[in-house]
Amino acid sequence: MNMKYDGPAASLPGSNLNDVRIQNRALVLRMIATEGPASLVDIARMTGLTKTTASKIVSDLMAENIIYETQLEAPEGGLGRKPIYLDISPRSPCVCGLLVKRHICTGILADYKGAIIAREDYPYDDLSGADELVDILLELYRKVSAANSRPVTAIGIAAIGPVDAAEQKLANPPNFYGIANLELPAIISEKTGVPASIINDANAGALAEKVYGRSKIVDNFIYLHIMNGIGAGFILQNKIYNGDLGQSGEIGHTSINFAGPVCDCGNTGCLEMYANIDNINAKIRHMRGIYPNRSLLPDTKPYYQWQEVISAASEGDYYAISALDDFCEYLSHALANAINLLDINTIIVGYESRPEQKDLETILSKKLNSRVLTAPYREIAVRKSVFGGDAPLIGSIALVTNKFFSGQIEF
Repeated sequence: MNMKYDGPAASLPGSNLNDVRIQNRALVLRMIATEGPASLVDIARMTGLTKTTASKIVSDLMAENIIYETQLEAPEGGLGRKPIYLDISPRSPCVCGLLVKRHICTGILADYKGAIIAREDYPYDDLSGADELVDILLELYRKVSAANSRPVTAIGIAAIGPVDAAEQKLANPPNFYGIANLELPAIISEKTGVPASIINDANAGALAEKVYGRSKIVDNFIYLHIMNGIGAGFILQNKIYNGDLGQSGEIGHTSINFAGPVCDCGNTGCLEMYANIDNINAKIRHMRGIYPNRSLLPDTKPYYQWQEVISAASEGDYYAISALDDFCEYLSHALANAINLLDINTIIVGYESRPEQKDLETILSKKLNSRVLTAPYREIAVRKSVFGGDAPLIGSIALVTNKFFSGQIEF
C-alpha cells in the first residue's frame, strides 16, 4: 500500500470533536475503498490512528453496512486460518454517475471503490433543449438505481465544458442546442431527492486518475482529455485545480499561433483549430494523394473516426502515424507552455482506444522531452489513462466519493 495520508484529524488546529470524528471516519473509508482490502493493523498503521480509534470506526462502519469482514485466500501452501480483511460491503450504499456528451449520455451505479454495478447508455441525434437533457439524465438515473436495492447517497455529473463549478451550472457548451447556464445539479437533486454536483469532463478524468487510478501517489499531473475537443484537468498538490470560476483546463482554447484564424471562442490560433479529427482526415487524404495504396485504411471511406486512426497507427499505418505526428506536434506546443509554467512532469492522456495502443503517448513524449525547459534534468512521463475514454465517467463517481474521503460530506 502506497497511498499518502495526512494523518488523523486530531492533529489539525481548531478541530472540534465532531470534525475529528468525521475526518477520521473519512480517512478510514478512503483507505479501505482505494487501497483495500486491509486489516485493522494496516488501517491503524497507514492512517496514524490508534488501534482503539481505528477499531471503533471500523465497528461503526460495519454496523452501517458500509464495510464488512472478508477472508482472503492464504498464500499457496500457507497454513492456519485465512487472514481477515476489511472491504467495502456488497450491501453498502452506492453512488450514481452521469456523463453528458454530445450525442450520448451515460449513467452508472458504482460502489465507493468505483466498481461499476450497472451501466446504461442513451444515444441521441438531437435535443430540443434543456428539458429533454434533464429527462434523459433522469431516465438513466432511474434505470441504474433500479439495478439493485442498495441506497444511492449522491449523484456526480461530468459534462462537456465549460462548467461553472463555483455556481454548479452547465455554463455554455458551444453548439449544444442552446443550453446555457443550466443549474443541472439542483434540478436533478430536486427531481430525485439525492444530492448532486457537477464537474467538467476533463477535471472528472483527472479525479478518476487521482482517486482510483495509478496516479494516487503523484502530487502534480496534467490529465489530457481528447474527445470532440481537447481539455485538461490539473491536479496540483494532490487537489483538483478549478480556478476562480471553475472553468480551468481549457487547453484547447490556448493559442499556439497568434497570427492564426479566429476561433469561435474569440481567441486566435487556438490549439483545437489545428489538433482535431478534421485535420487528421485532411492529412490522410493528402498522404494518399502523394503515396497511393500504402494504407490499411480503406480508400473507399471518405472520413475516419478517431478510434480508426489510432488503430491504424498501432498497426504501423504510415498515413495514420503521419497524421498523428502532426496532431501531437500541435498538442506538444500547448502542453510545453503548461509544463513550463507549472513545473509538472507527468501527463496522463485519456481517449477512446484499446489499452495496448500507445502510439500517441510515444510520439507526444518524444516531442515534449525535446521541447520543455526541464527535459535535461528529468523526463516528462506521458502515460495512458488506465480508464481510457471512460475516465470522465469514472470521474463522475470520484467527484462524489472524493468528498466522502476528504470529509467534505458526511456519509
